[in-house]
Amino acid sequence: MGFVDEAGLHYWVRAPRSPREVARLLRLFQESSLDVAFGTEHQFLLAVDKDDAVLGGCFYRRVSPERLHMEKIAVSRRVRGRGLAEGIMRELVRRARARGARVLETGYFQPEFLARFGFRTEPSSGGLALDLVASSAVRF
Repeated sequence: MGFVDEAGLHYWVRAPRSPREVARLLRLFQESSLDVAFGTEHQFLLAVDKDDAVLGGCFYRRVSPERLHMEKIAVSRRVRGRGLAEGIMRELVRRARARGARVLETGYFQPEFLARFGFRTEPSSGGLALDLVASSAVRF
């Protein structure tokens, strides 16, 4: 899906097309000092520019038929603060709903950012959760 950031940069949020793009996302997490490990159960979304340069992304996994868990999200330092993370989140929520998920959960990571999308503390999981059914009227 296509977006335009706050500086006028056109970018797209999509699944990776090659293992090389997943490796670029891993490097982006490492550059952001986020210790992550990708597994075979993970799916990925990338924010890419017109030249397919990876600008950001997230990775997530299905934990039950109705529940997805987003592990982490990161954006390159050179484009932070321009709305790319919001575009990634919008596309993740859209895809989660399209796949029948009712809840999108994550750890207690960036709670202020995620609260803007309707994520709330979920004591039973020790993290944050977004009720995708109750928030279906919310435009992301």
